[in-house]
Amino acid sequence: MTSTQVKDMNLDRTIVCIYENHLIRPLEDIDLVDGEIIQIKIRRKIKIKPIKLSHVVTHEEVKKLKGETWLPF
Repeated sequence: MTSTQVKDMNLDRTIVCIYENHLIRPLEDIDLVDGEIIQIKIRRKIKIKPIKLSHVVTHEEVKKLKGETWLPF
């Protein structure tokens, strides 16, 4: 690669942030240049209540349901 060629690199980093007053604020210093464009992936932690099952669930039944999302009504 010559000095005139530019190559994109992904520099992934996980940063804990807080959302308040319609702004996402990092809880630690981040090394960014003013005006730099970044991508943000939001991963939320939610509290769920365990459910009681009417019967013991087999491993095969679990494999069939893998990937499904269940939400309470």
